[in-house]
Formats: sequence, structure tokens, C-alpha cells
Amino acid sequence: MSTREMTRAADSATSGDAERGDCVISRGRLGVHGDLTAYQGLSAAQFGTSAARVGDMATSTLQLAVVDDHPAILRGVLAGLQEFLPQLTSPLSAATVSDLFAALGGTGFLDVVVLDVQLADDSDPASNVARLVDAGLPVLLYTQEGRRSVISRCFKAGASGIVSKSEELATLAAAILQISQGQAFLNAEWAAALEDAEDWPVPDLAPREAEALRLYATGLPMKSVARRMQVAEDTAKEYLDRARQKYAKAGRPAYSKVDLYIRAVEDGYLPAPQDATQPPLP
Repeated sequence: MSTREMTRAADSATSGDAERGDCVISRGRLGVHGDLTAYQGLSAAQFGTSAARVGDMATSTLQLAVVDDHPAILRGVLAGLQEFLPQLTSPLSAATVSDLFAALGGTGFLDVVVLDVQLADDSDPASNVARLVDAGLPVLLYTQEGRRSVISRCFKAGASGIVSKSEELATLAAAILQISQGQAFLNAEWAAALEDAEDWPVPDLAPREAEALRLYATGLPMKSVARRMQVAEDTAKEYLDRARQKYAKAGRPAYSKVDLYIRAVEDGYLPAPQDATQPPLP
């Protein structure tokens, strides 16, 4: 189902209830695999901030991990969720996806991973989602990220839902429970934003192409890019040329290093700077 169809589903699910601000979408990866239809169940908005009401959805146990590189947010979110989700069983926390896998060891089972989109290790958001999904771990994005193309890439990588960090913890708790029960979660606002993102073509870069783009766009010379990637300089240049070709085919050409920097920021391969009008010099 396209995001346009998801938006129509959201409108249908919320019709007749002007105060209902959330739409829950059924099983599957949003916009990626299978047909998704509106789930005509209770939304997070209908739970309000009552721990008891969110608890009505509770399962007997819930195994959760939160990946965020801000210690205060980690502590606050985990402490706050205990009020709404008393069935949490020894929730894990980690600053990076790699740290989470190290903490999991060989067990690897979690009901939900709550993932901050932008992490301090400069990892690619969509690649982080893909790593977790490939390991069989459902992903809920929990973020302040506002770039639609970045979120769109994360959903294409397999994310099951998104909650803004400005939302009440009750909404986060409801989203966690929906995803733990095999259902995806998307509110009407984000459905509309992702619909708009469909008109902004984002090339599907291979991991090495994305890595070459990210390194080169930060201002590194090609020789340094190749050394960081542990490949020959000609090979690194080939990865970058492929990325350029894909952007040209998408109608968003990137001829110069500044162009590549702008594309990398627009699509989340690099974090947005404080002043986006000052990219690095070519």
C-alpha cells in the first residue's frame, strides 16, 4: 500500500471523530511489503494519559530495548514507560545499534526496539533499521527528525511505526503495544508527511555507495575515502559515481561536492547542520 492509500485509510479510520488524531495500520512493513489496511481499533489518542487504559492492551510480559545516545532521555523514557507498561521485563538500553546487538548476545529476542533516528555514531538511519529488521526485531522510530525523506527511507527499510519525542508517553506506550502485537503504528500526520515524501524521489543506494557518498560529502578527498572504506581509490570512485548516476536518474543531479553534501543531508546520510546554507567547501 502506498502512503497515499495509507493516508486515505487514516482519513477513513478517523472520520466521525474529530478529536481522534491517530491511525493504526495493520500488519506488515509500512509501504514496503504486502497490502496494509486500516486497523479499526483504538488509537493512542483514545487512551489519553491514563496508565490503566494503556494497560488494558497489556500482554503478560514485554521485552523492550531503547536505542538512544542521550543518557537522560534513556533513563526518562524507561522510567516513564514502567508506569504505562508494568509488564516490561528487564528493558535494555543502548547508545548504538551495535551496542544493542552486543548486549543481546546470542539471545536476540525482543518484542520491540524503540530507535532514535539520528545517533551520535553517524550511522545511517535506514541502515540501522535494516540491521534490526533483518535480525527479526520490530522497530519503532522515536525521534525529533523532521526530514520526510529520512523517515521515508526508514520505513522502506522496514520500520513498523513512528512516534515523535514531543508526544505523551502514553502514545509511545500504545505504539509499543500495537507493534508488539504484530500491528504497525502510524498517525495521520506522519501518513500525510510520508505521502508528500513520495513526490521526493530518494535513490536506493547500496550500502557501499551510501558510505562513499557520506564520506566524500563531508569534505574528505577521494584518497581518504578509499582508505576509510579499505578499498582501492578507483573502487571508491566507482561507488561514488554509481551514487551520482542514481541521483541523476531520480531527477536530483549532484555534479559537485556541494551538491553531494546537500543530497546527503536531504536524505539523512549526514545530519542536518545548524546552518544548512553553509556546506563544506568543494
